[in-house]
Amino acid sequence: MSVSDNGIGIPEDRMDEIFLSFRQLESHASRRYGGTGIGLVLVKEFIEMHGGV
Repeated sequence: MSVSDNGIGIPEDRMDEIFLSFRQLESHASRRYGGTGIGLVLVKEFIEMHGGV
């Protein structure tokens, strides 16, 4: 399975954070991009529930 995203991208030094719930690259009040930071976490959980890694 593959998952694609058309977001702003993730810097190499922040890759270890992408599967942490509600983690966003921009967390300040005036951030430019929306979202909750839960999408990749949910996709990972669903894949693992169905036997994927």
